[in-house]
Amino acid sequence: MLDRIGRVCLEASRILASALVEPGINRRTVPELSGFLGLAATLSMTDLIVTLPRHTAETHGHSADLPVFLCPFSIHSFSVTQY
Repeated sequence: MLDRIGRVCLEASRILASALVEPGINRRTVPELSGFLGLAATLSMTDLIVTLPRHTAETHGHSADLPVFLCPFSIHSFSVTQY
């Protein structure tokens, strides 16, 4: 199962990286997390931002009263399946 999770995270990271190339956006990755546990608490105490799937962002944003914004550039969607 962890292997599957790693592949999904890697694929999402590749999609995001390729979407940033065309508009010439460089990202500076500070922490790289393997999961979302504690993410809302971390974001509420720092000036960091995060790129997440919309549903995940809305869920965590609501729980910690964090603003959620649309991605400012085009990014291809991908499916996440759970078994």
